[in-house]
Amino acid sequence: MKPWNELNYKEKFIRTLAITPFVIIACILAPVFLRTAYAVAAIFVLAITLILQLIFTYPKWRNGE
Repeated sequence: MKPWNELNYKEKFIRTLAITPFVIIACILAPVFLRTAYAVAAIFVLAITLILQLIFTYPKWRNGE
């Protein structure tokens, strides 16, 4: 597997899609292992990070950069 900085945008987008189920599982398990405030913060950070990665990499991949 290539390091993150050597991937093209198509590979980065596919890799982000591949980790999506793990992020969903982490969001489901966060309240089980963390206090409520920490769980909400963790879910927020995970969700925002995933969404921003998808928003950033998809247009770059479609434009062929």
